Amino acid sequence: MSFLFAKIFLRQIRIKIIGVHTLENSFSFSQAELHII
Repeated sequence: MSFLFAKIFLRQIRIKIIGVHTLENSFSFSQAELHII
């Protein structure tokens, strides 16, 4: 039971990390667009 909980917990952390990475990528992309303009 605790093993299953650990798997779910790690998956949640992974999803959060991926979300942060995509946020940073989109933010740097918008900054690059501003530089072009």
